[in-house]
Amino acid sequence: MNLFTFTNRASRSEYWGVLIAVGILTFLIMNGIIANADQVNPSGESLVGILVVFVISGWIQLAVASRRCTDAAMSKWTMLLFIVPIIGLIYTIVLGCVKPDVPVDAQH
Repeated sequence: MNLFTFTNRASRSEYWGVLIAVGILTFLIMNGIIANADQVNPSGESLVGILVVFVISGWIQLAVASRRCTDAAMSKWTMLLFIVPIIGLIYTIVLGCVKPDVPVDAQH
């Protein structure tokens, strides 16, 4: 599993697995940062931690979505739909449900 690369393919199970795992980890890390922000980092250093978590998780999610688009024979430009609030959620679900362009048995 290549979390940071935009090349090759991502199966539906890899796509959903990565999205769920990154979502849970991001939630847990963010809760830890926010809970300790007042006690440990009152100077705003927690904002840097939040930014780092969002950049890393966003990169991973874009990378797996890019590979999933390749697997489903969709244009990678359609990933821009992630930016639109409601449409992005619908696109995430559709991208995870689309069958691969090439059957799994025929992939090399």
